[in-house]
Amino acid sequence: MTIRQATIDDLEGILKYAARIVAQHQGYNPLRFSVFPEHQKLLRAYFMEVLVDEKAITNVLIVEEEIMGYALVKMEEDSLEDIALARAWLHDIYINEKAQGLGAGHLLLEASKNAALKLNSPVLMLHVATPNSFAKQFFKNYGFEEVISEMLLTL
Repeated sequence: MTIRQATIDDLEGILKYAARIVAQHQGYNPLRFSVFPEHQKLLRAYFMEVLVDEKAITNVLIVEEEIMGYALVKMEEDSLEDIALARAWLHDIYINEKAQGLGAGHLLLEASKNAALKLNSPVLMLHVATPNSFAKQFFKNYGFEEVISEMLLTL
């Protein structure tokens, strides 16, 4: 099991897992997590950009020469809305079920932390869907702390 920075050649493997993240979040709350028209096409275009963006680092988890997961860390600009200076965000992390329980999550998180440091960020931020209690506990065990709760009112 190894972690390396993704290249454009890894696009298909990453897209497979990105689609799973979308489906997982849609299952949590379809009013909060949207599927766009031509979502897969938009994901492809997004990752084609992000894989060559110098303000983003995507790492892939390789097991027996196959992509079994990935993590996307991207610097986000200063935001008055979020009351936050520029910082790195762990936007995606996904591990194939076959690689779970083998330490892959810790490897990807360590690579994500190193990516944030490489991008000169003072912190690494992430969002966790409220129903995803496993992920919340996993990130807390790694050292992340809860700093905000998002709320939604259905109209």
